[in-house]
Amino acid sequence: MIERIIRIRNLGRFANYQAQGDVMMRKLSFNELIRREQADTIDSNALKVYVIDKSGLYSKDIQCEAMKVLADRTTRESKGGN
Repeated sequence: MIERIIRIRNLGRFANYQAQGDVMMRKLSFNELIRREQADTIDSNALKVYVIDKSGLYSKDIQCEAMKVLADRTTRESKGGN
């Protein structure tokens, strides 16, 4: 039981680091997909997270690119295309 508590306490020290690293990887991945012109591969629900950005984690350029992709999808869907 004590070993389990110690592991949980030690994890707490790195919880913020892991969260920051996760956000950084998402930013890098998003930018790479934009650079390769593969933003259409990103799920619409994920794009909404980038656009709304309640936590203020993403820069304006990421928000704008995500909004462009969502707008393109909406335009295509309203015209009946895929």
